[in-house]
Amino acid sequence: MLSLFAKIIFVLTSLAPVLVSFGVSQKMSPFEKLTLISSAVLLFFIAWITLVYIQANGEIEPINIESLKNADQEVLAFLVTYLVPFLASVEFSNALIIYLIIFVAIFNSNSYHFNPLLGIIGYHFYQIETNTKVSYILITKRKIRNMKSINKVVHITDYLVMDKEEK
Repeated sequence: MLSLFAKIIFVLTSLAPVLVSFGVSQKMSPFEKLTLISSAVLLFFIAWITLVYIQANGEIEPINIESLKNADQEVLAFLVTYLVPFLASVEFSNALIIYLIIFVAIFNSNSYHFNPLLGIIGYHFYQIETNTKVSYILITKRKIRNMKSINKVVHITDYLVMDKEEK
């Protein structure tokens, strides 16, 4: 389990579009704009590589899912955050402070797994509960129609697991 590293990467990646929004909407030097936008792209690739690594190398654990609920719609809440930079003109240093505040809020609320960028590359999110009554967020590329089709996962963080798809 990558836990802290993965959590930080997923929080940063969930906020990557905010960096792009700041870079596009604010009056900044070309270097500052390029820094924000290239940072967002880099974060996206780091998250994608992290997921590929976890899928290939993570420790496989059996799971018995008792309930499953689609959680893809949770990413809509992030759209408000992505629009914040368009609401006011702020300087580069203030933009970074705003980003840090949002980062801390998402990190502490454990909302980092609802990540629209992961949705763009085909991942889906499900809220699951196991037979031990522990709730997790499941990340998978599959559209699940039968919860019993998921029987192996890889832990990413304490309450975030990834489907270990059968090949």
